[in-house]
Amino acid sequence: MTRRIVAALAALLIALAGAVAVVSYARAADQRALAGQEAVRVFVARQEIPAGTTAAKAVDDGLMAEELIARKGVPADALTEVDGGYGQLVATSTIQPGELVVRTRFAARGATAGALLLPEGMFAVSVALDDPSHVGPFVAVGSRVAIFDTFNVQEADPAKATPAGDHLQDRHEYSRATRLLLPDVEVLAVGATTTTTPLTRPDSGSAGALTTQDSATLFTLAVNQQQAERLVHGSRTGTLTFALHGPQAKATAGKGVDDRRLFEVTK
Repeated sequence: MTRRIVAALAALLIALAGAVAVVSYARAADQRALAGQEAVRVFVARQEIPAGTTAAKAVDDGLMAEELIARKGVPADALTEVDGGYGQLVATSTIQPGELVVRTRFAARGATAGALLLPEGMFAVSVALDDPSHVGPFVAVGSRVAIFDTFNVQEADPAKATPAGDHLQDRHEYSRATRLLLPDVEVLAVGATTTTTPLTRPDSGSAGALTTQDSATLFTLAVNQQQAERLVHGSRTGTLTFALHGPQAKATAGKGVDDRRLFEVTK
């Protein structure tokens, strides 16, 4: 019996020593990977965090935890701590496993529309875009996007219009322009929908009209009233394009570009 007890204790000590060695190796590996780089601890989702979950509960339940990441790969608003006040905020939408959590993913409890939790004082507005207009599959729930609008500008004297690029033979009274519409909005939800657009032959009187099916993705954005007005108007009168925010990227309003100034060199 004594030998069995001694053998069991020895096995336990060996197991503990192995566990300590693995943890030490993992920490050393992290340190080697971050050698020469400034590292910060930020929260990363370990499991799916449902909309409406408080930040404190997400931490307590192990849904998100701190990880050591090189500072250059961390956005400015990354979540680095969950204190008493912030802990009571709730996830405005579902946070996916592996997602680096930013502070704007949690907000005060607001109104809900179905399963969509809206940030306090904000509206949800949806627009449908084709793949090239929303950075392919890379815009997801929680993404921050800048929105550009391409529209027609009426010319006082169409003869003075100098189109650039394609459509050089166009002889219409409009010049096309693209400008920043909204510099920074949050994506609340992404849902797929399909629309069908009929295409007719140039000689519409001929038989066999052509039809095609264009796939569009529905994006729901969190906006205030002024942003909602501009977004709705732009979606009804022009063509919207999303630009996904990169680290330290900041979209600024300006004159934009039109047909005549497309190839101007700017400093």
